[in-house]
Amino acid sequence: MPEDHRGLTSHLLCDVTAAASASIAVSPLVAVVDSSVIRVASSTQRQHILPILWNSFKPLLFSPHRYITTRTSRLLFAVYLGTYSTANAIDTLQEHFNKDNTNPPAISPTTTKLIGVSAISTALTVYKDSCLTQMFGAAIKPKPVPRISYAIFTLRDVLTIYACFVCPPILSARLEELPDSVKDQLLLGKPEARARISQLILPVMVQFVSTPIHLFALDLYNRSHAGLGFADRLARVGRDLPAAVPTRMMRILPAFGVGGVLNTEMRGALRGWVGGSGRDPSGSNVNGWRATVQV
Repeated sequence: MPEDHRGLTSHLLCDVTAAASASIAVSPLVAVVDSSVIRVASSTQRQHILPILWNSFKPLLFSPHRYITTRTSRLLFAVYLGTYSTANAIDTLQEHFNKDNTNPPAISPTTTKLIGVSAISTALTVYKDSCLTQMFGAAIKPKPVPRISYAIFTLRDVLTIYACFVCPPILSARLEELPDSVKDQLLLGKPEARARISQLILPVMVQFVSTPIHLFALDLYNRSHAGLGFADRLARVGRDLPAAVPTRMMRILPAFGVGGVLNTEMRGALRGWVGGSGRDPSGSNVNGWRATVQV
């Protein structure tokens, strides 16, 4: 095998190893949150989220080695592994094939990563949510998830992707227009600080929009019988919003605080060990921050 190809193979193996390490750190906790939200939405009566979260968290706390092998945790692991691996591999392939920079690509590296990561992450997330809905939904015997629920899950992810990729530069520009004294008080004096806070706030705030959509898709599965009007379904969504919105906001933290950082740092360390930079050729920070927000 030519040396060039061996180097590419080694770097891709580093990408997958880093992605797997980050995924196994993040997926169990996010699995607890996702299953708890579905349990709340599946109840016939309004439920408090904290007892459900605790009951879901106890297996992870007392038997973590068993919990990480459950189907719930494996589904989340697959989502994060696919997302991180895609982001890492796109960086590596762009670096490998464009290292001379003699023929600039027709599509920018950032756009390529956005399309690739979004497509893989959305597909895996919709599949994950359909499985979790069958596992923790109201049906005594699992039944097929309605096609309309798949479509609504996809709409939820499209809105999330928009909030996480398109909106941060807009918010960052608005923050730059603040008076210098206000920016200093809010620790927003540097462009990096404004960009980072925009990338963190927007995925959290979009939950006010995406969570009702998520709950509506779940209700179409849980109460699939005919005769239920739109207003009745909205009432059920409204019942569960106070519990579901802060819980789904909370699930952003593992993806950003643990998964993104661990993926980036592990990839850089492994690439340094085998030889070659761990930099992102697009100059974007999708690996550490924006590649994970919709999952």
